[in-house]
Amino acid sequence: MKLYPKIAIDSMVKNKKLYLPYLLTCIIMVMMFVIVSAICSSRDLEYVEGGGVLARMMLIGMIVIGIFSIIFLIYTNSFLMKRRRTEFGLYNILGMSKGNIAKVLLFETIIIYIISMILGTISGVLFAKLGEMISVKLLDGDVQISFHLPVTAIVITAVLFAAIFFIIYIKSLIQISRLKPIELLKSVSQGERRLKVKWVSAVLGILFLGAGYYIALTTDDPVKAMYMFFIAVACVIIGTYLVFIAGSGALLDMLKRNKRYYYKKNHFVAVSSLRFRMNRNGAGLASICIIATMILVMISSTATAYIGSTSVFEKQYPRQFIISAFDYEKVMPIVNKCLDEEGIVQKNTLDYAMFDIMAEKDGDKLTYSRDNIVRNNSCNISVVCLDYYNTVENKHETLEDNEVIIQTLNMNGKFNYDKIYLENTQLNIKRVENRIGTNGFLIDREYFTIVVNDMDSVYRLYDVVKGFYSSSTIDVDRVNRFHCFDVDANRKEQQSIRSKILKDIDEYEKYNDIQGLYLIDSSADAYAEFLAVYGGIFMLGILLSFVFMIASVLIIYYKQITEGYEDENRFEILQNVGMTNKEIRKTINSQMLTMFFLPLIVAGIHIAFAFRIISKLLILFSIQDTMFQLTVTLICFAVFAVLYTLVYSITSRAYYRIVVKK
Repeated sequence: MKLYPKIAIDSMVKNKKLYLPYLLTCIIMVMMFVIVSAICSSRDLEYVEGGGVLARMMLIGMIVIGIFSIIFLIYTNSFLMKRRRTEFGLYNILGMSKGNIAKVLLFETIIIYIISMILGTISGVLFAKLGEMISVKLLDGDVQISFHLPVTAIVITAVLFAAIFFIIYIKSLIQISRLKPIELLKSVSQGERRLKVKWVSAVLGILFLGAGYYIALTTDDPVKAMYMFFIAVACVIIGTYLVFIAGSGALLDMLKRNKRYYYKKNHFVAVSSLRFRMNRNGAGLASICIIATMILVMISSTATAYIGSTSVFEKQYPRQFIISAFDYEKVMPIVNKCLDEEGIVQKNTLDYAMFDIMAEKDGDKLTYSRDNIVRNNSCNISVVCLDYYNTVENKHETLEDNEVIIQTLNMNGKFNYDKIYLENTQLNIKRVENRIGTNGFLIDREYFTIVVNDMDSVYRLYDVVKGFYSSSTIDVDRVNRFHCFDVDANRKEQQSIRSKILKDIDEYEKYNDIQGLYLIDSSADAYAEFLAVYGGIFMLGILLSFVFMIASVLIIYYKQITEGYEDENRFEILQNVGMTNKEIRKTINSQMLTMFFLPLIVAGIHIAFAFRIISKLLILFSIQDTMFQLTVTLICFAVFAVLYTLVYSITSRAYYRIVVKK
């Protein structure tokens, strides 16, 4: 029994240039899964405001990395098995049965699993603490220098990767069992069959790409864009693989027919080598392209959301404190008394009023829905005064009496009247602002905000609605008064002030009657959860982008190493007949440049078409600055292109060292 582990170890040592990248891949996947799992169950996050929200978001990352690990490790193992088939064929001819080979494979799999788990877990636990500290810092919490072994994360990781390696082992056995010894010996040197239906595949690929691009360009509704985005992604992935596999062969055939290009020493060898493995070459390039696109989409969209979150928060909380109440006259004296007792001076005060009703819309006429039953023509209406509008929108608008500004949601620009009638009152429209989303809320019906001149105008319209249906059994929502202000205090002091105000109001309620609802809100209390959402999204984007970046680097590197060994004998023959090292270098550059930058170019095209639907999705997070998003996207693409070029330089040298014999 000791023979099989010895053969397995010897084989791995002899093939270390093949096994090291694969082993590194396994270690990194284990490490990343441990990191994200540890953040999910972090004790430090339990004591930080918003930590629970961020931990739940990391759970999404845990699922994504787990699924990706299964796909990616199986994919990279296929490169390894392609090279090992000759070795297995030799074992078979020398007398080892396929059962014996299966035992060697079993020990190889166990050894790789053990090494991956040990090194991946150790590095994962160390970096997990750094990840926790960054998470706490993102939430503006106090970083604790303490260490807890994430036992749950380690156990989950061990079980998941045991299952992955078992799947890889079974897949390898199936591949070996189906091949005869002579096929195993020739599998590396044997060229790939040409696709007989390459033009059918190319046309199907173009159709799938066209469908994905069409969905991305024509989807306007942000809510609809949430699920249409995934349909578009599926179409683009399928289309990319079909076009690369069929299109790469067509491109190489076209280059071969171009005599001026093909009959040059460097181009001749390059094109011939690529045609030798064109199907696998196309699949590899398609994988690199898809991963590059995923990286660019994730990092650009999450960075846009996080960097732009400050303006979103300021819009949601124009002041540090927001006091709202129907019984405004009873609540505000309590608030003012509490502030006076604490010696707190109010600054930048903002007072406004608003009321909400459900209405039925008929063209430019809005009538109060007496029975509150939602119909096809139902809509929500908010009436608010101009001071609030100018503060939130950072504008300096003025309105005449009976003049209004209309903001619409989910109307798609359909409301274009110059007058609007609320019950029997005509309001002159100064401007209509059609919008698609606001404040991250998903609104499933049409929504009107009517901006009027002042608070008196709000109460006047309220009296119109209330008086018109005074006989109705359904109460019309009352006017809600708001008082907003800033104070000279830090976040913790603001939270303390809010708690004191709420306590005083609760004491008042015990002995007095406060009709209706009241709300004492502060930006300090909302800030932690707000940071957890946007910061969590950004951190998730960074972690997943890092995983996919490592994956793309390893795919490129492993692809070049594998192909280097495949081309080793061919370049040795070329050297023997007189080809110099300089000419080989030119041939390698020609071979790589012919195909290597195609994934980057196509990924750029994918991002260009996806930009519009991503913009719609960002509207759900109240990010509506398209130029800002475009700037972030271009910066991300430029940085990625530099890293991609660096990988090209490294892999071309590795390939060169394999094929060139000094």
